[in-house]
Amino acid sequence: METADTTAHPDRARAEHDLAAQCSEALTLSLQVADALRQGMPAAQFLPLLRREAHLSRQVHAEIARLSADPGQTTAADRDASLVQLRAWVDQTRENHRLLSCRGIRLSGPGPYRYRASRP
Repeated sequence: METADTTAHPDRARAEHDLAAQCSEALTLSLQVADALRQGMPAAQFLPLLRREAHLSRQVHAEIARLSADPGQTTAADRDASLVQLRAWVDQTRENHRLLSCRGIRLSGPGPYRYRASRP
């Protein structure tokens, strides 16, 4: 079983914290957007949340790519924990798209994401 030796590997501790923190913040923002939509708030009140969530999405993608290039920066347990958060965020984002489309709001996204890990 892998364990994280974060005292000997400070970069590993930072990588684990960065991805987990970004996923957690993105999920929190997504839940705030859902609350705003359910309460019928005007778009001007939840658009800043959507913009921040989109920015975090780009950061999460970059962090995943960075960790993929050097998998030794994190442990299997930490990857699994981040994956749980990512799945919850994706599920909530899908629900938000549904709520937005019910209000007649269409989102333009960055397009499909293709995973392109550089393998040695």
